Amino acid sequence: MSATLEVNSRADSSLAVTTAVPVRDRWIQFAMGDEQYLIAVLEVQEVMRMLAVTPVPGTPPAVIGVINVRGRIVPVVDLAPLLGLARQPDTEATRLVIFDLDDTAVALRVDRVAGVRLLDRNDIQPPPAAGMRPGKVPVSGVCDIDGHILMVLDREALAAEFRHRPGAAEV
Repeated sequence: MSATLEVNSRADSSLAVTTAVPVRDRWIQFAMGDEQYLIAVLEVQEVMRMLAVTPVPGTPPAVIGVINVRGRIVPVVDLAPLLGLARQPDTEATRLVIFDLDDTAVALRVDRVAGVRLLDRNDIQPPPAAGMRPGKVPVSGVCDIDGHILMVLDREALAAEFRHRPGAAEV
């Protein structure tokens, strides 16, 4: 099932034709290990190659340090600890997905970016309550694309993850 938007087009003033056009959003698909995630393109400022990261003492395990992006100091968050995975070494495919989190730019370190997908909003379902591991990256939905489950990253829940962890430094 796909969402539709009704569009009226008039060939002349006496005839109106209504056409169903799918409501589609653009999503960046990225991977952490074998798992695939999506984040809305509208939430992302940019995607860039991995840069040298300066470690900062006292930050939560998922914050691996900071980078300088055109004069802005941006914290780098690695999803691996939130997934219960060991951090993989950086490769040519490693990317930083930069987006705003609580009015602060944050760089999300991901293993690789697969590209941009167009998805109908109704293709995204609520995540199942059963089977979600504690400590898992917060997701707001899931979808099945060609037999593969992709999880929609919940940016607000990710921010809450850092706000509510004991001893967590501000991101």
